Amino acid sequence: MAAARRASIGLRRRPGVVGLALYGSLAGDPAELTPFSDVDMALILDRKCPPHFTEHRLVGKVKADLLLFHLDRLREIASRSAERLAASSWTEDLLIKGLLRGGPDTVLFDPAGEIARAKRELAGRTTWGEVARIRAVRVLKEAGRELKKAATHFNGRRWGRARFGARCALWEIDEAVLESAGTKRREVAARRLGLPRIARLIARARKEFSGGPAAARACWQADRAFWHWLLREFYPPIEAQLRREGVRDPGRLELAGDYPGFWRGNRIHEFGRLKAEVELSLRWSLHALKRGDACQALETLGYFADAWHQCERCRGIRTALRRRGHNVTATLRRIFRDPEFLRLMAAADKADGAAWRPRNSRTAARRVIRLVRRLLGATETAFSSA
Repeated sequence: MAAARRASIGLRRRPGVVGLALYGSLAGDPAELTPFSDVDMALILDRKCPPHFTEHRLVGKVKADLLLFHLDRLREIASRSAERLAASSWTEDLLIKGLLRGGPDTVLFDPAGEIARAKRELAGRTTWGEVARIRAVRVLKEAGRELKKAATHFNGRRWGRARFGARCALWEIDEAVLESAGTKRREVAARRLGLPRIARLIARARKEFSGGPAAARACWQADRAFWHWLLREFYPPIEAQLRREGVRDPGRLELAGDYPGFWRGNRIHEFGRLKAEVELSLRWSLHALKRGDACQALETLGYFADAWHQCERCRGIRTALRRRGHNVTATLRRIFRDPEFLRLMAAADKADGAAWRPRNSRTAARRVIRLVRRLLGATETAFSSA
């Protein structure tokens, strides 16, 4: 919260800013906060929004994500029914959840009372629980479609595709359960839904999609080794070049656009934030490993820290810096031809394959499809009886 307030002081001075509110973890249950939580803020403007729709920055050592909305969009969202709210885009969904769940302390700047008005209108019409359950029913239907695709692949003896289809269905079910229960913890979600076996079924299904703790740890070690090498060989030369070319603080340099290795869409990433993403993902993944959740450890690596994403991010940085007038192609070419780079990349690819694709067999595909089908049935029962 201290980081959020520090960030809000400068943000409210921007031209056209009429509101600033928290969403995400800080606008929910304090018990859901973790050492890996960041600051999520929605900035409300009374003028045309810039081309980028979100900004990724650092406030001290805390990650801060900023979504931009026009005031008219806030007002329109406040007038929607629960059904229409459940069909909102993912960016609107984040704002809606913050408005419905966040208390008065999550509104950081609201001189005209626009955010407070939107919160009152929404609260008088629905709750986040109602919106989440409507969406969950839709998500479960999509999970059912994914499971049918998995069965089709299985009948065609395409075991790997069958397992992937079951995995997609599992993601959908997991999202529906956690969102509808308003928690990140599956055991808590299962208890709130009144179906404790859902958590056990999800845990069993998730174990089917990784090679186990030893393979996950080997993957983490390979990705970390690749990252430490880049920290020595790639980033320092680029930062030195940027300083020679007049950039006082390379970490604060804004890279705007849609580039490989970044989150998708037109965004602003601070250069220093990109490194922070990898560091956080590695720590988060290690935390999951220590808790015995190999699948979570691998998923967390896959957000930003696996070697493939790190490599793509290097290309994206080159493209983004070129737009700012800084050509680092020579540095990137030297890095990508370095024998140690190639060795580390090959080792990370091998470890990733062993961790994620351990059992593409008929027996494994049939087992996981049956398990996810059971899970889908139990979850649908929970929502149909609610």
